[in-house]
Amino acid sequence: MKKLNFDLALITGATSGLGKELARQLAKEKISLFLTGRNESELNTLKEELSSLTTVTIFPCDLTNPQERKHLTSEIYEKAPDLVINNAGSGLYGPALSYPTKDQLKTFELNLNAPVEITLDAARALQSKAKPGTILNISSIAAYFTFPNFAAYASSKVALKNFSKSLDSELEGSGIRSLVSCPGRIHTDFARRASQGKFTPSPKDAMEVSYAAKSVLNQIAKGKGNNIFGPRYFFFVLITRFVPEKIMNKIFKKKLSQRTQDQHLQK
Repeated sequence: MKKLNFDLALITGATSGLGKELARQLAKEKISLFLTGRNESELNTLKEELSSLTTVTIFPCDLTNPQERKHLTSEIYEKAPDLVINNAGSGLYGPALSYPTKDQLKTFELNLNAPVEITLDAARALQSKAKPGTILNISSIAAYFTFPNFAAYASSKVALKNFSKSLDSELEGSGIRSLVSCPGRIHTDFARRASQGKFTPSPKDAMEVSYAAKSVLNQIAKGKGNNIFGPRYFFFVLITRFVPEKIMNKIFKKKLSQRTQDQHLQK
């Protein structure tokens, strides 16, 4: 992989899964880290682990809370990180009506509103200091499909993918990039949380988190605007273009229904 040349990297959702692995790999590159997540204890633990490799600043923040995000964006304007990775995200398996509306709206708040706000303010911060930089948003392979029983998550990722690509075109020639990664399933705790503890996939059905992190960082190094990764997912997207959407919806609906139990409709 081409050497990454950044001064300060902001990573959201840094306390677990892909975010934590990205922090570890960037620390090895001696890039200073600005890490945020909800769990302050986990942030401190990660800071202790990585401080021997690089400078680590932590900022506990619940990105579903717009007021807390304002405090984070104030820090972004001050620090102007030249690498931003919007990694934090969540989803809920099951019919959209089986969860309270407020929980579905939190999915959009975390997966879409937060990264859009951070992306825009990070780009403005870089512009104000006449600095080049890269902002990468973690979307999902789900962004390429309608997805019954995963509607809020997939829809938020569609919007994030299209926003990132559109902004990248707008920023052409500015020295600032807006990239998007669309990974398939990664071997993290996501599926267990999305199923409310009812589903844990086999490790063989997901890519290793170290592989996913390397794919993201390789994309950044190459400046590739959009990246579908995971050994089989690029071909999966190509093949399903020739399958009627109605059939794909039935497949996804059945597959996702196996990851959760029936729940009562809630307001």
